[in-house]
Amino acid sequence: MGTGVHGGRIAATVALVLAAGACSGAREPTEEEPGGTRVEAGELVALEAPVPVEDVDPEPALTARVPSGEVRVAVRAADEVEGARQQAASLDAPDGTEVVVVAWELDPTALAVPEVAARAALGTDADAEVVLTGGDVDAVLATDPLPLEGSALVAVPDAAELGLEVTFDGVVQTVSPGGERREVPAEAAGLYEGFAFARSSLDCRPARLDADCLAGAAWLPWTDAGGWAPVGQVWPVVRVDGSVPGETGALAPTVTLGDAAPVRSYDADGTAAGGFDGLHVFPAVRLGAARVDLQAETGAGRLVGTGVLVPALP
Repeated sequence: MGTGVHGGRIAATVALVLAAGACSGAREPTEEEPGGTRVEAGELVALEAPVPVEDVDPEPALTARVPSGEVRVAVRAADEVEGARQQAASLDAPDGTEVVVVAWELDPTALAVPEVAARAALGTDADAEVVLTGGDVDAVLATDPLPLEGSALVAVPDAAELGLEVTFDGVVQTVSPGGERREVPAEAAGLYEGFAFARSSLDCRPARLDADCLAGAAWLPWTDAGGWAPVGQVWPVVRVDGSVPGETGALAPTVTLGDAAPVRSYDADGTAAGGFDGLHVFPAVRLGAARVDLQAETGAGRLVGTGVLVPALP
């Protein structure tokens, strides 16, 4: 997790959590501070009427991709946002700052993770932090678990100089003001390139079992089983499913990929009798074709299946 201090800048380390609807509370004025409610630069103030990103800017420039989706942050002068103008006018911001509306969201559909691997790629348990950066002032918009959306008022020195810093599982991405430049470490580069995928029928024997066996795969730069893959490698995530007619219980096949055992496996809920359906994350490798094998014990003998998964680039 981030400490809230970035490059010597002052951070307002106030996390907003969607479920709780929590925001930093601005201080009420005192006798020495007449007028509006006093706020500090970078201090987040909950909007009385929350606004979504699309109402602030339909095409926000500040975006960054993380394994669980795309972080989108929009900023606009508060007096230009319906419903925020009056509340912003009630704030007493420091000299040399302007009050803006900032809205953010996590779009889980932006990465188009192949459905076969989605469960391993959600990233809900990873340490994460989203920070709006601007000169000497930072505002921490969200920490793990990343909320799907939020909005607030914040006083900043110069709205035109606001950038973005997103940390996910120790990897930090930065976006310059206006989104003109994005610095993406090599570990996260695959999030912007699309994901290789494959699907294949498996040759399951003996034939007398009349088994139906399928395998699908995606190769990902991050999974919740192992975090970021080493640079130049990806995590093969393989789903194997099928059925054996006449079996009365669910099957639990052993699955290997290129002779490697999974580092984590997930079983689907509610598998029908005679069926099997599991998702398996295998050790990180360089992208390439791989042989998948399965074995399962059935009432009529051992089922053995094999096939080759050849990655197709998006």
